[in-house]
Amino acid sequence: MFWRESAIRNRERPAEVYTVIRCGDGAERRRKYQEGDYVGKPAGDCAGGVIIGIFKEVRQE
Repeated sequence: MFWRESAIRNRERPAEVYTVIRCGDGAERRRKYQEGDYVGKPAGDCAGGVIIGIFKEVRQE
């Protein structure tokens, strides 16, 4: 049982972490996570930008 779990775990692809930014004009942008990002942090990617979410995306085979 232990071997089977570790064999499956090694084949998993690493997840991508993204940050969602809402600009002052209401548009939303997505970019790769940068160290120090947190929800509510002002973002310089666009005028009046604020980080509204951080999520992990795992690609399916």
